[in-house]
Amino acid sequence: MALYKVCIKIKTDCEIIKFASREQVIEILDVRFINEDNVRHLIKIPVNLIRSELVSHPFNKFNVIKIDKDEKFCIIDVWKSPCSICRILRDENVYMIKARASKPAIVSYIFTCDEYTLKRIRDIFEANKFEHSIEILNENNAVLTPRQEYILSLVFDLGYFDYPHRITLEELAKILDMSPSALSETLRRAIKRLIINYLTQSKD
Repeated sequence: MALYKVCIKIKTDCEIIKFASREQVIEILDVRFINEDNVRHLIKIPVNLIRSELVSHPFNKFNVIKIDKDEKFCIIDVWKSPCSICRILRDENVYMIKARASKPAIVSYIFTCDEYTLKRIRDIFEANKFEHSIEILNENNAVLTPRQEYILSLVFDLGYFDYPHRITLEELAKILDMSPSALSETLRRAIKRLIINYLTQSKD
């Protein structure tokens, strides 16, 4: 059965996303399903907002992962109960590649699933009258695996490929709950796939 790479843009009832959409300087870097009780939100937030209503909220888990070297921004890891949209996507067992927030309280979820799962999700959203749009980006015959794409996208967004690095391999490994050696190998394999694909297409 074919897998599809899908982008769903939908208005959410998540309080973290709503807060981020009010504060233009707050960026949601990733949304990740952990278990039935927790969804992890990786957030870039100005240090001067660290005592804001977001931080003072009684979340299930809250960690400051990294403070930028200029001490203007920090990366925080927030775990909370799933909102209605995250609960649906989690229950349908999609593989989340990326999630980003934009105004006003809109989240773009990019994930892979088969056509029957996508139909169920569409039916649930329409039955609940959720304001949303669904775009099939492509049949998932991409160069990278979904996990490789997720990791490569995240480390790029966090500045690992900048010079100098804005984040270290060890810090990234902590965010991804991997060992640095495993992360290094995952990046090596993903980059090798991209290079092979590029060189193959160049010869054609």
